[in-house]
Amino acid sequence: MYDQTNRSTWIKGKQRACLMLLLVTLCVLSGCMPSWLLGTSTANRAPTNTNKNITTTDMSSPIHYDIDATLDERAHTIHATATITFRNVFGRSLSELLFHWNVDSYRFLNEQPTMYKAVNERLRVTLETDGNKGAAQVDNFVGGATTHQVVVGKQLAEFEHKRQMLNIQLPKKLAPNETIQLTIKYEVSVPYGAQRLSYMKDYVGGTYWTPQLAVYNSIEGVWNQAPVYTSYNSDFFYAADYTVKLDMPANWTVVTSGQQVSQPAARTTDGERSPEHKQAQPHRQHIYAEARGIRQFVFYASPHWGVTERALQQGGKLIAVGSQPTDDQMNKDIDLAQDAVHFFTQKFGPLPSQTLTFVEAPLREIFDSTDGVIVIGREGGQNPLQPEQRQMRILQLIAKQWFQAAVGSNPHTDAFLAEGLSQFAADYYLFERKNVPWPQRVQRNEGSSGGNSAHGDASGGGSNGLSGNVRKFEAVTTLPITLPLTKARDQAEALYRWKGSLAMAIWAQEVGIESVDRVMQAYYTRYSGRIASVDGFLNVVAQTLDSDHKGRLYHLLNARTPL
Repeated sequence: MYDQTNRSTWIKGKQRACLMLLLVTLCVLSGCMPSWLLGTSTANRAPTNTNKNITTTDMSSPIHYDIDATLDERAHTIHATATITFRNVFGRSLSELLFHWNVDSYRFLNEQPTMYKAVNERLRVTLETDGNKGAAQVDNFVGGATTHQVVVGKQLAEFEHKRQMLNIQLPKKLAPNETIQLTIKYEVSVPYGAQRLSYMKDYVGGTYWTPQLAVYNSIEGVWNQAPVYTSYNSDFFYAADYTVKLDMPANWTVVTSGQQVSQPAARTTDGERSPEHKQAQPHRQHIYAEARGIRQFVFYASPHWGVTERALQQGGKLIAVGSQPTDDQMNKDIDLAQDAVHFFTQKFGPLPSQTLTFVEAPLREIFDSTDGVIVIGREGGQNPLQPEQRQMRILQLIAKQWFQAAVGSNPHTDAFLAEGLSQFAADYYLFERKNVPWPQRVQRNEGSSGGNSAHGDASGGGSNGLSGNVRKFEAVTTLPITLPLTKARDQAEALYRWKGSLAMAIWAQEVGIESVDRVMQAYYTRYSGRIASVDGFLNVVAQTLDSDHKGRLYHLLNARTPL
């Protein structure tokens, strides 16, 4: 006889499942990815449980990377073991886990990101001129990862490493809310020159040296496998927790993400922790660092750096690391950073990290902004940036701590959120603090070589000292800012950064500064530590102000005409 009670239970269960699917779908459409991204970012905050066993309840994210790495500074390689604890929060069973190996984008010269091609070519010519063998030196400009072994639990696992991805087949399906631990043994060859991971004489560092869990679309059941985009920063990672041990040369100053801590207890094979007995070898040092809720773990090191610190007005500190950390240029940079962090904190919300570290790169063309760490080269040589150009670069890099590190987004579909909002934040600072006018609408001047852009000339001049190619900017004025990255191609920066920030400046002048502050604070509060979308940002506008203001901004972001 058919059990009516069981039938009722089955119907209720099905209704709950349908309701959950509906809620997840609405969450995705509103720009909030269904994941652990329900708490605020805690990047660079010292964990409270540094001497406890790490369990899933201690984690701010269901991904924890425990990495033990050794730098061979002579061979320019990193030998590492990553023990990854992952809890399945995707609502469906998984038979595989996919990780990005973005360092593989340096494997072939013709596939490397275009951003640094010119400076690397200049370096190559210099090496050949100095008498080094050009053919041998070419090998130094490439790098990549080699995966040696993957262990899931205590069982060797099958894996495939190709096209910048590591595909790991699980011995059995991972059910929803189940936790798994896997260990990846690998080594990374670090390229010479200018890259987001590179080495030069007495310098090494960057990102991309760890495997990164790919973003999973739980509705369609597919992993993001997009490779590094050659002409634009296309990083798309979850916020995760890290415990890292670095074996480094003893006399080198080492900067890392997160907080460097005293030696923690070591993890044993059964997941428990026991005292670490191994000491560093002669002329070596062990660096221990822990971080919560960051998108990528970076390190930078050199034997020639000094360190200086300053207190931030709202708490925390700024750290400057470089060959001359107290000279006039670094002092000006830190003065600007100190005021900018205070301004952005008032306008948007607290700095995502307790510490913001500025690291001096060996080349002025190298600059980057990751969780709690900003890299910027020293000016000098040919065609140095003008002071107002350097100021603008620093401001945008600082703003990315809020709109790229803390708030994540998919650069292939929502690049405006990181580039446009961070550039708008820099414009906002200059308008409020330096009395620099807002960027203006595009005005074509047929008598000039390129016309007047809202953001200055190709070398970064103009009243605001912004760096944007005039002709390229004008070429994208008929393209919508919401255009996918694959269609924007080499016009991406002009479209997302310059036209995007111009759209925000126009909208800000229409709605007023107080309304802008309310929206930006609400957006940051909602999406810090999460993954946002342009639709989600617009929904914040509607909820904070009204649908008319949302409609106006929607029109500006999707305009196929000059702004």
